[in-house]
Amino acid sequence: MRVDVLEGLRGFAHSRDDWQRLHAQQRRAAYHLEYGVVLAVLTWLEPSPQTQWFVRVFERDECIAVLRLAMTARRLFRIVPLRALEATTYAECRHQDVLLKPGVDARAVWDALTHAMAQRRVRWHALTTIAAPAGGGFDALASAMPARGRIVRGMPGFASANSLNTSRPYAALAANFSPTLTKNLAKGWRRLDRAGPWEVVCARGAPDTLWAFDEFCRVEASGWKGASGTGTAAGLSGPASAYCRDLFLLRDDGCWGEVNLLRLDGRAIAAQLCVVSGGARFVLKIGFDETHRRLGPGQLLLDDALRRACADTAITRLDLVSDQPWHADWGTDHVPVHDYMLLQSRTVARVWQFLSATRELLRRGKRVGRSVNA
Repeated sequence: MRVDVLEGLRGFAHSRDDWQRLHAQQRRAAYHLEYGVVLAVLTWLEPSPQTQWFVRVFERDECIAVLRLAMTARRLFRIVPLRALEATTYAECRHQDVLLKPGVDARAVWDALTHAMAQRRVRWHALTTIAAPAGGGFDALASAMPARGRIVRGMPGFASANSLNTSRPYAALAANFSPTLTKNLAKGWRRLDRAGPWEVVCARGAPDTLWAFDEFCRVEASGWKGASGTGTAAGLSGPASAYCRDLFLLRDDGCWGEVNLLRLDGRAIAAQLCVVSGGARFVLKIGFDETHRRLGPGQLLLDDALRRACADTAITRLDLVSDQPWHADWGTDHVPVHDYMLLQSRTVARVWQFLSATRELLRRGKRVGRSVNA
C-alpha cells in the first residue's frame, strides 16, 4: 500500500475527488463527512486548518481510505504524556469519523498508517476521536485491532445518534410515540388551528432564500439558547453563524441545506436547520419562540418534518443527530456513539491498562467503604 499526507485547506481541496468517492460508498449516510460540511468546519470552526493532515491510503492506484487528523498532546490520567493523531470534533459538529472503503482490510490500513508515520519520523502513541458512530471507519479500525494492549474503545461519549426510519409509513412510526407525546401533538395542532392562520415553509439553501436562515437565527436566539440563556444560538457567534450559513447554502449531488419554519400569522414561531445527505435528513439545530410554548411549536414542526419525510420516497431517515431524553417519546432508533483510542504504543497501552485497573480498584474500595459506613 502507498500513503501520502496532504496538509491544510489546499491539501483537502486536492483530496476532493477521493473524499467524495469514498463518502458516496458509505453504507450509512453521514452529514459530517460531506465534503462541503468538512470544508465549512475547516473554514470557520477549526482555529488552525494548516495543522490538519489528510492521510490518503492507496491500494495499487485506488484510494481506499482518507483520514483527517491533527497532532495533539495530552496526559493520560494527568500523568502519562500522550501524543495522539486525532480526528477533531467541534461544538457545532460533534460527530467525527474516517473514510474507509467498505470491506477494505482495516488492519492493512492501520499498518500502512503506522509505517507512513514512521517514515516521516512522526512520534505518536495513539489514533483518537470523540463521538464516532458505530459501524463507521473508526469502528472498522477498532475491530481489526488486537483487543489486548492496543485498543481502548467505548470511552464516555455521546450515548447514541437517534433517528427515525422514514421508509416506514407515518402511522407505523406514530404507533411508537409515547402516550404523552401523542396527546400533546393532537392538542398542539388543535390549538394552532385556533390561534390563527399558520403554514410550514421549507426553504432550500440559496442566495435568494437567506431570509429563511436569518429567521432561523432569530427564532433560535429568542429562546433558552439566546444571550440570556446558554448563549449557544448560532447567531450569537460569528464563526458558528458563518458555519451554519455555509451548511444552509450547501449544493452538491444529493446534498443540500434547508431551513424549515412554522409560521403563525406570518411570523416564525419554530425553526429547524437541516442538511439532506445520502437519503437522510439531518435535523442539526432547532429553536422555538417561547412566548408560544403552550402550542408546543417545536414538537409540531418536528411532527410535520416526520410526516413529509415519510411521504418522500427519497428520504429514508430523519436523523436527530444527538441523544436527548425527549427523543425517547418519539420511539427513535439508536446508533451507538463511542470515543476511540487506538494505541500503537504497547508501552502506553500497558500503562493505560494498569492505571485503568488501579482506578477501578480505588473506586470499588470507596464503594465498599461507603456501604460499610452506612
